[in-house]
Amino acid sequence: ISQGCRAVIKLAGQIVIARLLVPADYGLVAMVAPILSLVYLMGELGLGQAVIFEPEITPRDVSALFWFGLLLNTALAGSLALLSPAIAWLYHEPRTIRVTLVLAALLPVSGLAVQPMALLTRHMRFVALAVLDVVPSGLALLVGLAAAWYGWAYWSLIAFAIAETLAGVAIWTLVAVL
Repeated sequence: ISQGCRAVIKLAGQIVIARLLVPADYGLVAMVAPILSLVYLMGELGLGQAVIFEPEITPRDVSALFWFGLLLNTALAGSLALLSPAIAWLYHEPRTIRVTLVLAALLPVSGLAVQPMALLTRHMRFVALAVLDVVPSGLALLVGLAAAWYGWAYWSLIAFAIAETLAGVAIWTLVAVL
């Protein structure tokens, strides 16, 4: 149900935000999206799955996986930042440099959530996982809409991604404390 709600929020959000933006705004972000998707997949590296499916895992193991994942995501973000001029050259679009840099900076932040999310899954805390599925998307929708309304153009799509990532990290931190 939560994934359905998340999909509806994202779809509705994109439809409403699209009414406030021009197609070129989406195109600019879409130029960077395939590369970012690949790098984000590489950053996960199955580290969360290791926590979920390992029959016996110690806090030390989880900690090691967390720090390895953070190091990996930071290295991937740095590599992506170094590649940003090449991406701009490939598309003949210098604005993709800043888009790539900002979205690459989110990689280590989103990587922080891999182990806590895996632990929530391992301990079958499905209500918490549902909240982490829906609430960040809803908050991101509000931020993205506000940014588009105030004329941020393609930056409103990036604000959406930033808000979703930061809200997710903030909420799983709150869930971990409770």
